[in-house]
Amino acid sequence: MVELIREENEYFIPWIKKIWKHHDTIDFFYQCDFNAEIVFEKSEVYYKIMKNNIMVGFVGLKFRDDKILNSHTLYISRFYIDEKYRNLGIGTEAMEQLVGIANEMDRDIELDVYGDNPAIHLYEKMGFKVNFRNMILKVVDKN
Repeated sequence: MVELIREENEYFIPWIKKIWKHHDTIDFFYQCDFNAEIVFEKSEVYYKIMKNNIMVGFVGLKFRDDKILNSHTLYISRFYIDEKYRNLGIGTEAMEQLVGIANEMDRDIELDVYGDNPAIHLYEKMGFKVNFRNMILKVVDKN
């Protein structure tokens, strides 16, 4: 069974840099600046994803409230499973727990997926639907 354990946000800085390296392999339009300062929002919280007392990944959540649209969502800002623990159902178990948290809080869940991220299949399996599509034509190559 997967367990989500709350931890101070700063604990995850090395993990966030690891996820940036992962995204560099799937999003060829925008490569990460590994020297950038990581700043956390006040509404942002992070959880370790634990399996058999081993941290196998993490998830970052933001609580979004839009008074104009009367929208209250749980935004998944970062969701990462370490490569050696992928395709074992851990992401599905963690996502099911996040759905339970959102349900208890009476919030919808939203997230963004970039590039050809293979996690898209997990999100679709969980019932996520495309709500907004951002398209880009890369004209200037800064590399």
